[in-house]
Amino acid sequence: MNIVQRNNAVDIVRTAALFGICIVNLPFLGLNFNQQTGGNLNSLDQTTIFLVEALIQNKFFLLFSFIFGWGVQIQINSAKKNSVNFSKRYFRRLVCLAFIGALHAILVFSGDILVLYAILGLFLWLFRNKTSQTLSKIALSILLIALLALTGLVYLIATWKPLINLFQDNHSYLGGSYRTATLGRLSHWPATFIFLTLYQGPLAFVAFLLGLSAAKSNFFEKNSIGQKALSKIFPWLLIIGIFTSFYLSQLPANDDSLLSLLRFFGLLIIAPVIAAAYLHILLSISNQINLPKVILRAGQNSLSCYVLQGIIAGLIFGGYGLGYYGKLGHSTLLLLSILITFISILITSVMAHYWTRAPLEKLLRQFTNKGFLLK
Repeated sequence: MNIVQRNNAVDIVRTAALFGICIVNLPFLGLNFNQQTGGNLNSLDQTTIFLVEALIQNKFFLLFSFIFGWGVQIQINSAKKNSVNFSKRYFRRLVCLAFIGALHAILVFSGDILVLYAILGLFLWLFRNKTSQTLSKIALSILLIALLALTGLVYLIATWKPLINLFQDNHSYLGGSYRTATLGRLSHWPATFIFLTLYQGPLAFVAFLLGLSAAKSNFFEKNSIGQKALSKIFPWLLIIGIFTSFYLSQLPANDDSLLSLLRFFGLLIIAPVIAAAYLHILLSISNQINLPKVILRAGQNSLSCYVLQGIIAGLIFGGYGLGYYGKLGHSTLLLLSILITFISILITSVMAHYWTRAPLEKLLRQFTNKGFLLK
């Protein structure tokens, strides 16, 4: 078996995903539900919502998930190369990731994805010995599970009180003191986690499997078979994905019509098509442009960068900070999210430069290798 080495393209994809994730998450940190979904918005904010939903929402978290799956195989290969039993280390890594995610959800952002990643990582382990081709076939079959999960979610949103309350609450606690915000996040996290599990979980697992498959087939090697195949279908992915997403994004939302359901289902299902197109674009950039180390280091320390985004946002929106909760429009939040990502990239890169790794990567690596109290 060929040992797959770190490729700068991977770090570029992670860094790009950080921008997309922050753009999507920031309205959930800085606006109440009515401000997020409509009602008395100016044309610029309405256009911003439309573009974010069509081009960014659910696309970049899939790229992040794809690299997560790729990373699992890289870790397995590295363990084999060094004659290390990786299974215990892998499960310790997932335990630590879940712990970080739980703290992140309660202390920073209830929409945390890390706990879900840790749980899906348990299932991914069952497929680690499958071939690249088999993994790709399994991934495609799970799209049906994604549809079933979305159907169940639609039912729960309409009938299950915790989810009903989640969408009806104005989340004003986010603009209060840190204690108030923390208690509010703790209260809403269970329902939020169930929503994320049904809404994003199946597709995240599809991306995990495809990432694992990509590592087994050396996808990230320049001019690999996988990259050549992606290059051939790229124009179709881009055209079909963008036009379909634009069409779906202008359909009615938040009502009981069939068109609203089509929008809800369609936008998530079309997201992998656009994510694949973005992956090709990012690979082309990595092959043609030598990006500065500050960008690459952020990709190598994306966990710390991801958490830092929420911490910075809390200081901007919370009453314990600048107190801007509910006071900024979507267009302003779009620009602010880009600024927050740049700041988090810079801070993370500086920490990684002086400490070899950013804090959460250090913690995750140490726990993975030593387990602290777990033996």
